[in-house]
Amino acid sequence: MSAKAPAARGELRGNRVLVADEAQGASLYNKGAFGVPRSGGGVDLSLLEAAFLAEEGRLSVQDGGARRALPELFEIASRLVPEFETRYLVYRDLRKRGYVAAAARDGREFHLHPRGGFPGRTAPTHVVFAIEERGTFETLEVLEACREAARRLRKVLLAVADEEGDLTYYEAGLAELAGKAPGAGVELPAGSEGVLAAGRVGVWDSAAQEALARGAFGNAVGPVRWLSLVEAAWLAGRGLAVRDAVTGRALSAEGLRALAEKSQSDFPLRYRAYDALRKAGLVPKTGFKFGTHFRVYRGDPATDHAPFLVHALTEGASRPWPEVSGPVRLAHGVRKRLVFRVGDDWLELRRARP
Repeated sequence: MSAKAPAARGELRGNRVLVADEAQGASLYNKGAFGVPRSGGGVDLSLLEAAFLAEEGRLSVQDGGARRALPELFEIASRLVPEFETRYLVYRDLRKRGYVAAAARDGREFHLHPRGGFPGRTAPTHVVFAIEERGTFETLEVLEACREAARRLRKVLLAVADEEGDLTYYEAGLAELAGKAPGAGVELPAGSEGVLAAGRVGVWDSAAQEALARGAFGNAVGPVRWLSLVEAAWLAGRGLAVRDAVTGRALSAEGLRALAEKSQSDFPLRYRAYDALRKAGLVPKTGFKFGTHFRVYRGDPATDHAPFLVHALTEGASRPWPEVSGPVRLAHGVRKRLVFRVGDDWLELRRARP
């Protein structure tokens, strides 16, 4: 059995480690794509690369003639590189999985090359962002990353490190949602009326109920078909008259939306998402049981499975990661895709394994 090759010698130079020996530098670069080759021989390593190679026993780091042990190197790197420990957890994990993870020079992301790939020879397949559990899910940042990745035919991975150093990966991407339900929704009989009571709208007329059932609106409970506020507001502009049970007064579509907003502060977001889903031929139903705004069907809810959970967010919305990880896990467990409606975009987030 061949002896293990001696560790390369690197010299700490600010936030880089220089491996000056030409043969040692070539070995690190050719066997793993570590570092950036120098014109006169050798390679420049980032502190991430240096720490990983030191942990692997492939690099000895010197600083002014004194050897820096791995804990000392970590302390130095932590002072020089923002969120070094988090980035290292992700970088190390990807390297241990056999990927070539090239750190961007000006950000916290990594360009992930496939196993056996090599920068400059094979295109990256993913852009990976290292994130702390204590951080936040920033919708605009993720959207922009997804748009840029799509332009470059790549995918986005969000690697979230928890307080114990374990990693959970999420794949984020722009989604296209479409179904087979009529986008116009429903043709109601003339004179169809609903009565607003206790935060929902009841329809008693049998002919109107039949029309609503064909369009998958509401839920029949005994002799009445109950509509959610967002369904009723959407239908109020499409032939449904709504009357307030308490005052007896007729409510316009705008008046109903105003009342709904008093009890649901995010109602405008829900309404815009509902409208977009209906126009895309999808059937949105309440997602309360899943902790989201809607569960969404491509066809008839009576016969079809709901493949999507949809939650509407404001543009620029920020959410703590623990509030995001739960719905993603739940969606995965019930065989659904979690999609956020952000502005006019559909942003999907799902668990992934590199």
